[in-house]
Amino acid sequence: GGLLLPPADPSVRAGLRGQLDLNRFNALLSGADRLTGGLDVDLAVQGRLNALAGQGEVRLSDASYANPLVGIGFEGINAVLAGTTDSLRLTQFEARTPNGGRITGQGAIVLDALAGFPTRLTITADDAQVVDRAEATVIVDADLQLDGPVLDTPALTGSVRIDAAELRIPESLPAAFPVIPVTEINLPPELAARRPPPDAGSGRGRGGGGVDPQLDIRIEAPGRIFVRGRGAELELAAAMRVLGRASAPRIEGGLSLRGGTLDLLGNTLTFDRANVSFFGDGTLTPQLDVLATAPLDEITATVTVTGTAEDPALRFSSEPELPEDEVLARLLFGKATGALSPFEALQLADSIATLSGVGGPGVLDRVRERIGIDRLSIGEDDAGGATVSVGSRVTDDVLVTVEQGTGPGSGRVGVEVELTDNIILETDAGADATGRAGIRFQWEY
Repeated sequence: GGLLLPPADPSVRAGLRGQLDLNRFNALLSGADRLTGGLDVDLAVQGRLNALAGQGEVRLSDASYANPLVGIGFEGINAVLAGTTDSLRLTQFEARTPNGGRITGQGAIVLDALAGFPTRLTITADDAQVVDRAEATVIVDADLQLDGPVLDTPALTGSVRIDAAELRIPESLPAAFPVIPVTEINLPPELAARRPPPDAGSGRGRGGGGVDPQLDIRIEAPGRIFVRGRGAELELAAAMRVLGRASAPRIEGGLSLRGGTLDLLGNTLTFDRANVSFFGDGTLTPQLDVLATAPLDEITATVTVTGTAEDPALRFSSEPELPEDEVLARLLFGKATGALSPFEALQLADSIATLSGVGGPGVLDRVRERIGIDRLSIGEDDAGGATVSVGSRVTDDVLVTVEQGTGPGSGRVGVEVELTDNIILETDAGADATGRAGIRFQWEY
């Protein structure tokens, strides 16, 4: 009638042998994670929980991991995990990044379950491209260490040096939509059985079902962080420290300006200040502090951006002081608002929408897309009359344009031929029997 209790330190004997195709695990992965390669397992563990011994090895050969949504991709992954008297040792780990950089690692896991499997793992990155997306590329050197019991709270420490990064700003940002809470009712039982409970995966630390290391990682970049797009060309430096837990990181420091300009319809604004700051308060939304100036006729225009990255505030000012719409009109057209033509007033409104970066294409872009042409612009001729220019590509390298003004004989037809990626031949002819030809050179840095 007594209660049967297991021994305080039971003996364990387990083994695993076989070959696995990593493709089979893709259905179990979340999001866009994808694995390929082969895993050979011939491993046995035996002994007591506080004194286990390993034999054999686990070998990963010519594997790959990719997540195109995040922009991560590693190829040529080879690893060997070998069992020894009291531990499993990572004797080989190497992976290749898209630019040919390397990630290597080594370390050991002590086979002591009662102590939480103490682990010491070192990861080194050498010229490794860790982000590869259309809007961002990042290349780093890194030295990271994971040290401590993986079933409790190991420490992840080290340093990351950003050798080069390029962030490309898209021409238009998606509109912000509210998040609508959804409650599912009458979910079929077969689907409900597949859904994890609401708090699944939220537990951390001992017994929480996941490794949640304590972080202390320094991120540095003396420069070469470039931000390009929508007329901007900036170089930034970085000095940051990541603290807290992996489940709730805190960031201190931020990004600062090395130099940069913004081209806005023929006017060049020079950045005097551009700071992106984190304050270690647990929020991952940085504070912005940006100031740029442009000398214009009779005034110096100033553009400032403040607030958070989620809710930035854009402001135009000048010296001597003028209203914001007046400053923007002079930036865009070089004239006061009272001197704008109706077409320029439309462009002013369209430019304000473009600068805000939300809501998709502007007025002219929507018209251009509706009528199915490649180029549409509204301008002004030398006499102050309005002009409309439309263009369409007849091939990938040839663009034909037609411009028509309000005055007699103001029509023109032009052809642009891209001879190379950097050289463009331009010709046009007018209804007044005048013609022009030229070659345009362009380079993007």
